[in-house]
Amino acid sequence: MDYTKFGEFTISVDPGDVINQDIGAPTVDVSYPEGLQHICGSSVIVEGTATDDTEVYTVTVNGVSVEISSTNNDDDPNEVSFSTTVEGLEFGENIITIVVTDTSGNSITVERTVIRDICNVPPVITSIAGHEYPVVMGEHLELTGVFVDPDEGDMHTATWDWGDGIISEGTVDGYTVIDSHVYDYPGVYTATLTVVDSFGESDTEQVTIQVWGPIDLKQDAISDLMYALSLDPGDDDLIEAIDYLHMSLGDTRGQELGSEVAWGDSLHIDERHGGYKGEDVFQYEQEAVDKLIAYIENDENEGTGVESIIYQVMEKLYKADRILAMIAIQDAIDARGKMDDIEEAYAFLAEADSYWAISDYYGIADNVYDYLEKAWEKAVGSY
Repeated sequence: MDYTKFGEFTISVDPGDVINQDIGAPTVDVSYPEGLQHICGSSVIVEGTATDDTEVYTVTVNGVSVEISSTNNDDDPNEVSFSTTVEGLEFGENIITIVVTDTSGNSITVERTVIRDICNVPPVITSIAGHEYPVVMGEHLELTGVFVDPDEGDMHTATWDWGDGIISEGTVDGYTVIDSHVYDYPGVYTATLTVVDSFGESDTEQVTIQVWGPIDLKQDAISDLMYALSLDPGDDDLIEAIDYLHMSLGDTRGQELGSEVAWGDSLHIDERHGGYKGEDVFQYEQEAVDKLIAYIENDENEGTGVESIIYQVMEKLYKADRILAMIAIQDAIDARGKMDDIEEAYAFLAEADSYWAISDYYGIADNVYDYLEKAWEKAVGSY
């Protein structure tokens, strides 16, 4: 019999019978949501406690049974707690219905109104990767930005300000922005990523980009050889290779050794039309490479761990000389130099690239740097 409804009830009792009838419904305290609740997301946590004179049997939220557990309340041993998440809320008004039923079938229903508002949380850029090491001018730098945005269904756009006067649209894939850029000049740049959501709210993050030119590459090659010398202390070939690279740079150590090389700027050898100083840059470098080849050919140097370092050095020298040749060719084009010489310079450059791609140490040493020097000389001599 349902005693939770108003009205009259007839109970028949025979002599000697004892009837215990639970006529009271459970009580419930919904702690969240509280009354009318405004939220931004598509889900809401529903939680609270319930109790009954006998025992709480079930708690349902929007028709779905939820787990209940004792609160271990000494003052009310029948009290239980419940907590669940209601998902899939629509924008606007949503009714949350909580029904608590005891073991006698008596129940109580409580409703809460949740308003899902159209609101926005701006995106947050969490990281930008790819800038940790220097990039060589003329080579592609790829940066990967990662961001978060809790708003479901938000659309995003992104822009990169590369710090060299170039601003480009970012390629957004989910919550990732991946794009590449080529820097034309060495230096230190600040790259800025901006991510904008559908509501026009945005976040910005900056990273520092170090771009290397030929001087930087040669200096780093010297650093590599200094490390190689620490693995094989006192080796004459390594020491002489380091000295020749200093002479190629014309730095303080190189001048002490008699170098007259001077740089007009980070991309041009000073008095390059005078000939000898520019040629010296390449010739000193060739001497350094010859010493490195001599080191490799020496059987006594096997197992020192230096050979892989030498290849890295040769690669950096190749990149440095290639930049010098390319800059010289571009200067020649801008100065309207002789086209035959410019075309021949391009041909020498292609030969150098070909030998680099297919050759071993010896092929590289015998051909690559020689062709790069020839490309530079042809370009410089064309105007």
